[in-house]
Amino acid sequence: MSVVTMAQQSYATVISSQFVMPYAVNVTVDKYSSGYLVIRDEYRNTLFTIRSCDTNFHTQRLLQDAYGSSIAMLRAKIRTAHARWNVFRVHGEANSDMIFSAARNQMHPSQSPESFMVRIYPHVDNAFVVAIIVIVDAMKTPGTTAVVAGNFVQGAVWGATHSFG
Repeated sequence: MSVVTMAQQSYATVISSQFVMPYAVNVTVDKYSSGYLVIRDEYRNTLFTIRSCDTNFHTQRLLQDAYGSSIAMLRAKIRTAHARWNVFRVHGEANSDMIFSAARNQMHPSQSPESFMVRIYPHVDNAFVVAIIVIVDAMKTPGTTAVVAGNFVQGAVWGATHSFG
């Protein structure tokens, strides 16, 4: 994580500073039956897409920007005692390529809507918030590894979507 200071404004980046906006962004998360997710702004412009690319060993989601460029690979082992998602720089698999990880703390079963809105506040790494949303969605999707949860995700999303004075 890096901290960038611009004209008396500080913000932390987790994935990339190119996804930090100086203004709030209201995004809609649309989920399609194939598990494909599209994140759009209030003008219906695509900001991010997420596609499933599972293997025999991993549940995986590829996070891409609006132009289809790969940003991060979100990965969880299918058969493991550890309920953990690791987020890697694209094409990275070594621990040194890991951006962050999220582990299950507790489960909160609920129905996942097909579309919902999230407000991302100014100076927050939008790609990081989207990565957390993807992990929560994968956790709620039947047939995928149920990981990350309540307290971590709620805290991470709250922290990433609230202004820090």
